[in-house]
Amino acid sequence: FRVDGALTDVALSATAAFGVNAQQQIFRRVGDGAWQPIAGALVNVAAGADGTVYGVNRSDEVFRLGGDGATWTKMPGLLSQISVGSANHVLGVNKHHQVYRFDVMTNKWTMLPGALTCVAAGADGSVFGVNAAQQIFQLVAGSQQWTQLPGQAVWIAAQDANNVYVTNAAGQLFQWSPAQRTWLHHSMGVPPAVRRVAVSPYGVWCVDTAGGIYRDTPTSGGAAMMGGAMGGMPPATMPQTGGMPQATMPQMGGVPAPTAPPADPFGMGGMGAALGNMMAGMAAAAAAAQRVTVPTIDNSDERRAARRAAF
Repeated sequence: FRVDGALTDVALSATAAFGVNAQQQIFRRVGDGAWQPIAGALVNVAAGADGTVYGVNRSDEVFRLGGDGATWTKMPGLLSQISVGSANHVLGVNKHHQVYRFDVMTNKWTMLPGALTCVAAGADGSVFGVNAAQQIFQLVAGSQQWTQLPGQAVWIAAQDANNVYVTNAAGQLFQWSPAQRTWLHHSMGVPPAVRRVAVSPYGVWCVDTAGGIYRDTPTSGGAAMMGGAMGGMPPATMPQTGGMPQATMPQMGGVPAPTAPPADPFGMGGMGAALGNMMAGMAAAAAAAQRVTVPTIDNSDERRAARRAAF
C-alpha cells in the first residue's frame, strides 16, 4: 500500500525505514508513525537488520549513523552506492564499478573481484550484485567467485539468500525464487516504474520514479508472487568478474587534498604584517651598521701645516 511522503531512495532495518528525498534530506520512520528528519545530506542510504545505518553523500563520501540515531561519523573511502547486511557485513561500489567489503577490524575497505554498479548485502552474509550490462550475480559463499543468475536488473536488494528483489530497466519488480531458480514478478499495486526496492523483516518497500513510496509484507521464495518468470534473460555468458579498471586505485581515504597553510598562520592580520616590516627594517639597519667604516686621518705635511695655520 501507499506510504505518505516522497523519496528517491529507501532502506530498511528490522524495525524501521530510512529514506532520502530529492533534496538529499534524510528521514526515519518507525511503525506507522510519521517520518522524522535526521541531520545530514545523503543521496544513498543503507540499513542492516541489526539497525546499522550507512550513507553516501553527493561527493561519494561514506558515513555511519551513530548509536544515538542522530549523528554521523565519516568513514574512510569514496563510494557511489553502499549496502548493509549487518554491522559486520557492509559492501559498496565506487564510480569505477569496483567492489569493496568493509573490514571492521582494520577499519579499511578490501577489494573484491568483479565490476558492479549495484551491490546488495544480506543479513546472513550473502552478496548479490548487478553490473553495467544489467547482468545479475551472486557471490559464492566463502569465496571470491561470482556465479551468474538469470535475468536482467538495474537495482538489487537482499534480506538474505532467500529473499532477494530486483528492479529492471522497465521499472518492474521481481523476487528471486531459489526453488525454481528464476525471478517471479511481484505486484505491490505500484505503477510499472519502480526505481528502488528494499527488503527486511520490516517488509518490502519500493520507491517509484515519481518519488512515490510503497510497502508490502515480505514473502519467502516468491510464494505470493504473480506467475511468470522474468523476461529478457541474457544468454548464459560468463560473468564479468574481471572488469576492474586498470587505472589508479580509488581514493579509499576519502580525505580532501591538503591545502597550503594560510599566509598569516597566527591570525594577526595587519599587525602581523607591520611587525614583519619592523623586524625587516631592524635587520637592515643592523646590516648597515656593520658596513660603517672609520675615516682615516690625513697626517701629511701639508695637512699638518694647514692645521697649525688655523690656530
